[in-house]
Amino acid sequence: MGRSGVSKDDVTAGLMISLAAEPLAALMLRLTGLDITRCPVCRGGRMRVVALPRPGALPVPVWDTS
Repeated sequence: MGRSGVSKDDVTAGLMISLAAEPLAALMLRLTGLDITRCPVCRGGRMRVVALPRPGALPVPVWDTS
């Protein structure tokens, strides 16, 4: 414990709780000013999840053909 009576573990636990309580999109908007739920091209449409990779699935390699 430090002079304040708060241990490093207490601070880390508090940070994890505060991060878990805030959705990622809200956190990104607050920290960067970017709305990651908006289309990066037209800025008008909303992005939505259409598929998620299976847990443990390897990414498909992209070959550089240049």
